[in-house]
Order: sequence, then C-alpha cells, then structure tokens
Amino acid sequence: MGNKNNRGQGQLVPMSVKIAQQQMAEKDAAHKKWVAQKEANRKQWAEKQAEWKQRQFEKKLAYEHRQFEKKMADEQRKLEKSISVQLTKEIAATIQFECIQKHYALVLNQNGDDRELVINLNFVADPPTDMMALMQVLPEYSRAINKVQVKLIQPIQHGSRAIYNQRVENMNKLVEQLDTFPLTELNVLIDVNSADSFQQFKLAAAFHGLYMDDWTMEYQIMAGSDRYPVDRYSSYGKRLRGVYRTEFCNQ
Repeated sequence: MGNKNNRGQGQLVPMSVKIAQQQMAEKDAAHKKWVAQKEANRKQWAEKQAEWKQRQFEKKLAYEHRQFEKKMADEQRKLEKSISVQLTKEIAATIQFECIQKHYALVLNQNGDDRELVINLNFVADPPTDMMALMQVLPEYSRAINKVQVKLIQPIQHGSRAIYNQRVENMNKLVEQLDTFPLTELNVLIDVNSADSFQQFKLAAAFHGLYMDDWTMEYQIMAGSDRYPVDRYSSYGKRLRGVYRTEFCNQ
C-alpha cells in the first residue's frame, strides 16, 4: 500500500528524463528551424533562378529584335542602293560625258553602264591640284555617278599653317559636293611614305563629315600595289575622327 499522502498526486518525473525531453524538444525545434531555413533558401534560389531566366529571355528577345531590325535596315539600304544605281544609270544614259569640261584630276572609268569617278588630289605635285577649278567641274557629274574613288597624296609638312588651313577648308567643300552625289560606294586611297607617317593621313579626316556612313579608306606605301585598310575603330581611324572634330569642324 502506498503512502496515503501521495494519493491523487502525479508521478514525479526524474530529472534525467526532463533533461532528455528538453534536449529532444530543442533538437526538434532546431530541426524545424533548419527545415524552414532550407525551404526559404530553396524559394529564394528558385526566385533568383526565375529572375535570371527571365532576364536571359528578355535579352534573347532584345537581341533577336535588334538582329531583325538590322536585317530589315540592311535590306532597305540594299533596296535603296539598287534603286539609286538604276536611276543614276538612267540619268547617265542621257548625259554626254565627253562634253563635260575636262579637268586633269578627274578621271571617269566606264565599263558598260557601270561608271566610277576617280578624283586625284595631289598636294605634293608642283603645282598642287587646283581645288577651285576641280570643284567647278565636279557638279557636272553629281547626278550621274554612284561610285567615287578619291586618291589623296599630301606632304608631311604643308609649307605653312595657312596653306594647311586652306586645304582643310577645300576638303570640307569637296565633301559637301560629294554629299550631293547619289553615292553607293566611296573609297579613299591615301598614298604615304610609310605606314607610321600619320601626318600624310590628316586631310583624309574630312571624309568623316560625309552623310554617307559606309565609305571605305585604304592606304598604300609609295604608290605600291599593296593596299591596307584603315578601319574606323583602328588607332588611325580613331585619330582621324579626333582630327576631324578638332581641325575640320571649326572651319
């Protein structure tokens, strides 16, 4: 028989059991917290992954849109060039080129109904190219020529700053006249003493003022047969843009 004073009272739990139960509860709480944190991390990662995929999808769409617009623009330019070439050929067929006043610096190359006007600018010759006389004749070709090549020879030193400034002004006027041509091709060929003779490139900076933006530039050394392109983003291409901004835009 038990002690009558203990009747109706709960059984005492040993301290070791209480400690074990507390540890179990703490472990269970820690596990639940870990599971909750893991789930939160998983959701956060999933959200970031979804955001990244969305950004990649938007970038892809934007790239495809730019490519489509570029393709359409290229096709439009090709169409416009084709129309311009055809119209120019029709106009050229009505012009008697042999009746145009001759100038030693202007040469018309013709192959069938395909025509190219070559403009020879020689500032080394004695006397140098007469730009004023040339620009009086040049407009006679403006309605009938799509293709132009400009051959440019200039000295390392122009004799004086005044002479150089006058040539800069004349080059700007030449570019203004070329802008009146229905150009589809324009090539600038520069003759230099050596590849590192940048001073002999400077007058070619004027062509950065053209409305036409797909003209090309090359150089040759001492009238050699090899030609070397001057890319817009090459060191010389960038320097020529700088020369245009500082020395040609102020004329």
